[in-house]
Amino acid sequence: MSFAMRRAAAATAVVCGRTMQSYCEERKLAEVPHLREWQKNLAVMANPMVAAGKTTEVVSVDPPEMVLRDIVEVEGKEAKGRALRRAGAAGEICWDPSEVRAAIVTCGGLSPGLNNVVKGVVGALWSYGVKTVYGIPFGYRGFYAGDYKQLTPENVSLIHHEGGSALG
Repeated sequence: MSFAMRRAAAATAVVCGRTMQSYCEERKLAEVPHLREWQKNLAVMANPMVAAGKTTEVVSVDPPEMVLRDIVEVEGKEAKGRALRRAGAAGEICWDPSEVRAAIVTCGGLSPGLNNVVKGVVGALWSYGVKTVYGIPFGYRGFYAGDYKQLTPENVSLIHHEGGSALG
């Protein structure tokens, strides 16, 4: 289903006896300024993941989209709920992935699945075109020691089989 079709369907969906559109219009959300409002001269380019068709579904999120949660309607009373801005990949990005440098640091106690997270983050960054990814060993102390590990999909491909944290 195309984005326009999804949006039209959402606008006509009924929530608490009202259309989704009228329900959303009544929600009060704190305005979160976009990065372009702080940096007026940012170049905007197409999201490389969307442009390359690396996604199985349309993941581009329209800024005014909201997710409604905890909607409760009691007969004779006003419906209550929460509205949150929808997260996801934007159709446009404000940075050149070839210029981005990313660092992954794990801090605190060990957590089961931490190596899976590191592997997933590295894979996602490379999918975006970010090819310079560093692993910072031993938490924040590693930032000062400067003993960074270059992370690539190849050298993190099996870390999910390791115990502990591959980053130290």
